Amino acid sequence: MSNWEKWTKKYVWDDEKTPFFISVDKLTKLQAKKELFLYLVFVGTPFGLIGFMSLAGITRSENFGYLLLLIYSVTVLISLYFIGTTKSSYAAFYSATAPLALFFFLLIDGFPPKLPELGQAILLIFLLLWLRYAMRIIRICKRFPEMREGVATPPTW
Repeated sequence: MSNWEKWTKKYVWDDEKTPFFISVDKLTKLQAKKELFLYLVFVGTPFGLIGFMSLAGITRSENFGYLLLLIYSVTVLISLYFIGTTKSSYAAFYSATAPLALFFFLLIDGFPPKLPELGQAILLIFLLLWLRYAMRIIRICKRFPEMREGVATPPTW
């Protein structure tokens, strides 16, 4: 019989490495850096792909929408860079517009026609949760200078 709680605590739920449910007031700088890094990967990867695909779309056609999409995705990537380097709350606020932009895109263009209603509901819930989490990232960036330093603890086997 394996000790699944030990492995879950080690790889999935660790207060130091994955501090998502710790309040912002109790975070250390080390925890905040790890959480911000995961946010950068979470948001930066799709927006990098969107920017690359819109660049490919610009080269194949002369659609103005692709240019706007490229500009927006590049500015989101720049804001993520500033979050990672300076912990700027303004950059965090700008990156928090990403779920709103996707929501307005769906509002204007509509959902894909083959997406069932359950899929639409899941997508809207995902966007709302992403927006809520982006507000947490803004709070982390605002409080980062006042956070206490964290010490990395060695892994316990």
